[in-house]
Amino acid sequence: QEVQATTTRPAIVTVVFDDNDPSVFVAAFPLMQKYEIPGTVFVNSGTVGQEGLVTWDALRAMDRAGWAIGNHGKFHLDLTTRSADEVVRLVREGERMLDAQGLRRASRIFNPPYNAITDREDALIRSLIRGRDSRSPRPPNAQTRRRRKANFYHLTQDARSGITPMCRAL
Repeated sequence: QEVQATTTRPAIVTVVFDDNDPSVFVAAFPLMQKYEIPGTVFVNSGTVGQEGLVTWDALRAMDRAGWAIGNHGKFHLDLTTRSADEVVRLVREGERMLDAQGLRRASRIFNPPYNAITDREDALIRSLIRGRDSRSPRPPNAQTRRRRKANFYHLTQDARSGITPMCRAL
């Protein structure tokens, strides 16, 4: 049975990986390149190059091929269990380490480890995007402690809202 398209725009699909697994470069990257499927890999910059994990050379190769290399924080820590100061530090240090490796364009994309984010972390990340470093002094209440599905954030300013989520997890 023939299926008719409901839109004239082409569909865009990307595959997202995270957590520094070297199989992304060794197995997924060549296969996806063969079929021209774009990819995004979120890395914890503080552990890149450690034994058994992806290397900076591999990440730069994927970046040159058009893949997005994103910030997943300096270490794979649940941001919902960290102080506001530590959340800001982990995001910014991850960004600086990616920048230092020549991955500046990609370091502006952020995805929280474990896809765990509450209203507090969301506000902190949005404040970083807008160039402000406003940390909430109040402890989170029951409503803000709930976990929700995470956004991927562009850590650059959007002219209208100051933030451009790449996509929402389903």
